[in-house]
Amino acid sequence: MADFGNAGKITIRRNAAATQIDQAANESLHYKLTALGAEPEFAFSCQHRQILSSKTWSSPQMIYEWDLGKKPGDFDATDDVYVVAMSFARITKYTLQVEHRNQFGSVIEVLKDIDYESQDPNDSYNDSLRVFTA
Repeated sequence: MADFGNAGKITIRRNAAATQIDQAANESLHYKLTALGAEPEFAFSCQHRQILSSKTWSSPQMIYEWDLGKKPGDFDATDDVYVVAMSFARITKYTLQVEHRNQFGSVIEVLKDIDYESQDPNDSYNDSLRVFTA
């Protein structure tokens, strides 16, 4: 039986449901999405807006990295849900890693380290993280 969609398999090494970010201490989240396949299709958004997508980059890559919380206004609310939506139309595997980092870029905690795999091009998956900011 599939973990998601028709043929999806999930391998979880770490999967936090929520985290607290101290904006006054300049803490942030670092996202790294590794894609295996031809052309990744993904989007990163919160409840209020789409923040970026695979089209944000000028050409397809294997590794996509971005930060949340390094710029003023990155967080829309003190309690928000951030989602990485992944399509398997041209990709067979994604690895999502999310790190909670301090102001110097050192890792405070690994929040997510998950593989998502599917051979079915109709499969998709949305991974969410609830973020509380202070």
